[in-house]
Amino acid sequence: MPTSLIEVFISYSRKNKDFVKTLADAFEQVEKTVWIDWEGIPHGSEWWAEIEAGIENSNNFIFVISPDSLTSKVCAEELAHAVKHNKRLIPILYQEVGHTEILPALAKIDWIFFREVDDFKHAFVELLKTIDTDLESVKIHTRLTRRAIEWQQNKYDASYLLRGNDLRSAQQWLTHINPKSPKPTSLQTQYIVKSAQTESKNQRFQLITAAVGLFIAVVLGIVAHYQWLVADEQENIAKQERNLSILNNIEAFAHLSSAQLATDNRLDALLSATKSARLLISKSDWFATNGKLRKHFLNLHEIVPKVLREAIYGAQELNRLEWHDDKVQTLVFTPDGKKLVSGSSDTTVKIWQRDGKLLHTLYHKSSVYGVSVSHDSRLIVSAGRDHTIKLWDIDGNFLSEFEIPGVKIRDVNISRDGQFIAAACDDSIVRVWKISGEELWLLRGHEGAVQTVKFSPDSKMVASGGNDRVVKLWNINTGKLLSTLEGHHDRILTVDFHPNKPILISGSADNTVKFWHFYDMQALLRPYNSLLAHKNWIYDVEFSADGDMFATASANGTIKLWSADGTLLEEFDKPGVRMTDVSFSNDGELLSSAGGDNTIRIYALKALVAVKRLEGHTSGLKDLDYSPGGKIIASTATDGTIRLWNAYDYRLIATIKTKGNVRDVDFALTDKGYMLMAASYNNSVQFWLLGGSYKQPEKILNQHEGRLLSIAVHPNNKIFATTHSNKIQLWTMDGQKIKLLEGHTEGINTLVYSHDGKYLASGGADDIVIIWDEQGNRLHTLKGHYSWINNISFSPDNNLIATASSDKTIGLWRTSDGELVDMLKGHEDWVWDVNFYPDPKDTLLVSGGADNTVRVWDYQQNKLLITLKGHKGWVRAVSFSPNGKEIASGGADQRLIIWETESVRKRFSTDMHIQMTESLQVSCRLLKDYLTNNNKLSDIEKKVCQGLEKLQTLPLALDKLHVK
Repeated sequence: MPTSLIEVFISYSRKNKDFVKTLADAFEQVEKTVWIDWEGIPHGSEWWAEIEAGIENSNNFIFVISPDSLTSKVCAEELAHAVKHNKRLIPILYQEVGHTEILPALAKIDWIFFREVDDFKHAFVELLKTIDTDLESVKIHTRLTRRAIEWQQNKYDASYLLRGNDLRSAQQWLTHINPKSPKPTSLQTQYIVKSAQTESKNQRFQLITAAVGLFIAVVLGIVAHYQWLVADEQENIAKQERNLSILNNIEAFAHLSSAQLATDNRLDALLSATKSARLLISKSDWFATNGKLRKHFLNLHEIVPKVLREAIYGAQELNRLEWHDDKVQTLVFTPDGKKLVSGSSDTTVKIWQRDGKLLHTLYHKSSVYGVSVSHDSRLIVSAGRDHTIKLWDIDGNFLSEFEIPGVKIRDVNISRDGQFIAAACDDSIVRVWKISGEELWLLRGHEGAVQTVKFSPDSKMVASGGNDRVVKLWNINTGKLLSTLEGHHDRILTVDFHPNKPILISGSADNTVKFWHFYDMQALLRPYNSLLAHKNWIYDVEFSADGDMFATASANGTIKLWSADGTLLEEFDKPGVRMTDVSFSNDGELLSSAGGDNTIRIYALKALVAVKRLEGHTSGLKDLDYSPGGKIIASTATDGTIRLWNAYDYRLIATIKTKGNVRDVDFALTDKGYMLMAASYNNSVQFWLLGGSYKQPEKILNQHEGRLLSIAVHPNNKIFATTHSNKIQLWTMDGQKIKLLEGHTEGINTLVYSHDGKYLASGGADDIVIIWDEQGNRLHTLKGHYSWINNISFSPDNNLIATASSDKTIGLWRTSDGELVDMLKGHEDWVWDVNFYPDPKDTLLVSGGADNTVRVWDYQQNKLLITLKGHKGWVRAVSFSPNGKEIASGGADQRLIIWETESVRKRFSTDMHIQMTESLQVSCRLLKDYLTNNNKLSDIEKKVCQGLEKLQTLPLALDKLHVK
């Protein structure tokens, strides 16, 4: 792999190879190092690793634009990797392309023209000027990218961190970045912060206090001047420099929090935001008389509260228990919910209070693989590699021991009635004892190691699964095999019974979860449902105490929370960490997980927004729409399908394989019933009858001419409109052309009729919106955006139009005269879609953008109420349900997410307008257990919430600055 810094990486289609060779020769003449894949590397994982390394080690990423490169999967992946690492992108146009579907990463950057009609030498000079602009900063960015990735790949080993002058140089770069230079990535920011944090701890820096309640948790060192933290050595530092350092530290904590949120490190994000807000409030009086720093301070007053709110809203992980010295293999909440018991490869069993306080440590002679707690929460049983099963009371006192010489025990479970203990053993046997220690049964029948064992809620059966890929059900009273359940394609690692229904669930190394029914102690031999739940082995599956949810833990670093019917509710990511076990508290408020990084994590379930994640598409979503009655959700993606979902229970009703990929859908009521109408990239309109066979469309209308990107059905269901490149075609429902509307100068992206049918609005790549009357007469042209119009929505009373634009804004316009009413600003990238709340008495608006967020606004007050972060790719489509109870969003991450509006509303209605001190109180309540009981935090960090009641609120401090 390339390890030295490279000046240019060139991404291109192999069909443009001759041009790229000419370009490479020109770079060679001026002694610029270039990385190009000439197809000399065989395709595969090693080939792609070479590509990634080439991009990561390059100062500049050149994308050769042509029709072929824009449709190349490899080029798209190369571009995505460059964007991920915030590489400086330089698009060069080699062959003309249409405007449609050009990625935002390329569309928003000035191109350099290398077409055949352009002067190559002149273009190459311009290219060199671009490459040499702010060269030193770009080189630092590349060098830090490489080192941060090396740190990450080596499991965040401290020996790879920056030190001394390297660290100081990185700090200086981070705080003085040219706006036109590549922005730091989240990984780079965390790398610099961790380096500074480690160095500051090694040097044993001391803090000084300059006002009541002053406290700053850990030296971030992102700032250029942080020497003010040294107590006696730096007393001669000027007050101006010291104050600037404080402001820079406040800003650094805020940026770190955002970076940690972006990488799903939510607990650390909450702590960083709390540090930032605490210091801002503590030091606000310092800037009351300092005019030079007032602007900086006021800017932080805008940033920090927003970051703190987002960290509070994003809070999922509430505590980390980090006392184990090796992998945590197993854990379980006691049935009374008061304690947690864990087993580890460090040979210990640990008993914890619910808040994370370590109570007792119990010892085996080798790794502990299984623990179980009796239903009365008085007895603990543990087992593992040392061939023993040990019994303890809840206070950690040793009671007795069963030994199985030479046999490793993979799992252990106590029956609900407290009478039996069952063990899953490596010698293919399930062993059952009475609680007194008397061996009851040796259950033989598995053909390989048994990995998991679980008693049924009535204690009459035990289920086991193992390397032979089957689940077996056994009668405890007779020791007889009841059923053998086949269906998994790899070893079974976990099973669990539903607490009050005849359902068994199993998880496997085939990455699936399967559901089985059983009646009268006899199971149906085939699963009635199967979920491809993870991308790697499923180590554990467990139902909640009420059976309404279950959770899964996977080797790919994810914990997933599901409704009982298999709808994905939430996902907790810890990339690179094998998740081995999960357990719910009895009240359903907490979920704990065991990890291969020696850590137990505690998640708060009640704090989460109620969401449903509908998975099934195999590529990014383009559009979604509710049926007129709200019973069905239609989603479409570039995987060539439309998927229909039941809007009440979120079941997948049908998968429609379309003729060509579909860009837009709408519903129409015909004499045959409701019809789903789809605008396809092959320039056809497809009619699909709801409730039909979905094998073939009812009708296909071929437009032939012009680019068909959007379709809009008139409320009277008698006519519809389609885009026709930069024109609009009106049609009757039977496919007769009515009228061609002209007015746009470039391609049209979106069409929508008003709810009363009096208006048609269109928007496109010419940055304008045109309002037409029912007959197709042009009424108003809306000008105010400076980039593409991606989608349009009419307010429920039809008085307003909202426009989603690639200029990162949402425009609000009066329908009657086309006047601009307001611009909503808050998205950090293209706004793809926008939709009004269906009740005209409510002023909510929802939007989705290329910044991967769903945002909810009060459009009347021009106020961003809340940012919903659940997608891991662009949010291409958003919509309120017809009754307003839900928000649906579809993204490039292949997911359709359903957010409960009331749950979302509670988050901003109760927290949005509170002062920062009150926000701090909220964050400190969330952090209480973590700050109190985590053994990895410094003493300084643990005190971040102390003395909070002594601090004045931020608005009082602002009054002293005479802020208007």
